[in-house]
Amino acid sequence: MRKNFAEVLSLAVDPRRANFKSQIKVLDLSKNNLEKDGIKALADVLPFTQIIEVLDLSKNQLGVPGASQLAIALKGNKSLKFLNLFNNKIGFDGAKSVAQNIILNHPTLECIELGHNRIRDKGLK
Repeated sequence: MRKNFAEVLSLAVDPRRANFKSQIKVLDLSKNNLEKDGIKALADVLPFTQIIEVLDLSKNQLGVPGASQLAIALKGNKSLKFLNLFNNKIGFDGAKSVAQNIILNHPTLECIELGHNRIRDKGLK
């Protein structure tokens, strides 16, 4: 169900579709247990969405693989202002990917929530 939900949702926000007319600026997918398979389906369209300003993926059990896929997908995004990755079991490698791909490449990013992950002090650096 999680992967299917993410695949349907990715169609709803994919600007490459014919006659696409979405004005979605806030996308709250918190508490959906997307995990790495669900986030992969969403990550396939995120590089093309340049309208979403707030993306809440808190409590989705992304883990390191999911955080890395998401980070790579959002690397070229220029509209994102707030990203919530609270409680996703991200870990050090996931935090590293988020830092390299998202934080360093987003001039519009105002806030990123990484609380309650397994980042520790090493990941914060």
